[in-house]
Amino acid sequence: MDQNIAKQLENDFGNKNLLDGKNHFILNDYDNSFLSYNRHALAINCVGKSLLVRSSDKNLLEELEKEYSDYPAEWFMETPNLIKLQNILNNHNMTLKNMGPLMGPSRTFKKIDSPYEFTRIKEEDFSKFKGVTKHAFSFDNGIWKDRLALAYYDNEELIAIAGANQNSKYLWEIGVEKFDKPPRYKNVTSHLVNNLVNIAREENPEITVIYSTQFSHVKSMNVAMRAGYDFAFSFLVGDKK
Repeated sequence: MDQNIAKQLENDFGNKNLLDGKNHFILNDYDNSFLSYNRHALAINCVGKSLLVRSSDKNLLEELEKEYSDYPAEWFMETPNLIKLQNILNNHNMTLKNMGPLMGPSRTFKKIDSPYEFTRIKEEDFSKFKGVTKHAFSFDNGIWKDRLALAYYDNEELIAIAGANQNSKYLWEIGVEKFDKPPRYKNVTSHLVNNLVNIAREENPEITVIYSTQFSHVKSMNVAMRAGYDFAFSFLVGDKK
């Protein structure tokens, strides 16, 4: 697993021996250093053969540990089990809020020599894209903010843009959007993501740029895979109703 993703999991679950094929149940309170998907009343990460569960609710955590201490992480997200999990959460006035795949650069990641010429957006110009893109920027001026952006213009027309905002202590997250879809722009988003991530890796080796989406968004996952990404783990989050 990517070193920075592993460090982020250690940060969130407070344990350096997490990926041992066992299931771990951690009682703690999240803070701003946590991965955004783990900053919830309940956070579950399915990482290989290890199920990582954290919550600040002691009673809920004890019930989940009793139910899932030996449950195979690989099968945790099967529909019957998600229904069972939701029934448990109902007893705590909670509900599942989100789930999805999280991807990271593959071990063989390398820069794509793209036929497209990309433009790096200056940080002071990020705000100019408010109302233009919904996905490339978070426009968050808090502790974690937009860090890097790359765009593709055909003459002066914006065709696609990708941005990376800081998601947690060791991770930035990709947001990408394509505005024009003629065949001549095939693979521009994958090349854009790949080249942005390559810049981030060269300039900030202490961080990793992750890519998250939904399991139903096959096109988005294909963009990530063509950009040199692999599946890292699945996440589920729960909160009060």
